[in-house]
Amino acid sequence: MNPLNHWKIILTMLAIFTAGTVTGSMVTVRVIKNVVTQRTAPDYWATGLMREYERRLELTPAQTPKVRAVVERAGSELRRVRTTVGTEIAQVVRAAQEDVARELTPEQLVKFGELRREQRQRFLQRLTDGPTPKGTRPSGSFIGRPVEGKDAK
Repeated sequence: MNPLNHWKIILTMLAIFTAGTVTGSMVTVRVIKNVVTQRTAPDYWATGLMREYERRLELTPAQTPKVRAVVERAGSELRRVRTTVGTEIAQVVRAAQEDVARELTPEQLVKFGELRREQRQRFLQRLTDGPTPKGTRPSGSFIGRPVEGKDAK
């Protein structure tokens, strides 16, 4: 067999292996992210905690409804806290952006509007794809610091 054909076969197999590895990694990351998101949701937390209490504490039939009420109340409170904190964070960020905007020139305001749109897009992307690995944040992102070890643009 021609030596060139051997290399073609090896490179083809390497390409197939690489494609499989990349695809498998991407699927694994997405699945893990979904599992983590679900497990930190208050409803999932309350259900899992109640199962754990029933199994490990061997709750009596009289205790089970009382403990379940406490756990469900805690789950509701966690849901409320998450909503409240998210709203408060949005208010703080909005107020800071308004304060910054008051200090800018008309030309800077145009750039600021563009920067805010980019930040919003990155934020929405992170919600769907998860956070970016440490050190890969583009310079000029949220607070405008350069990535560690890199110069700002």
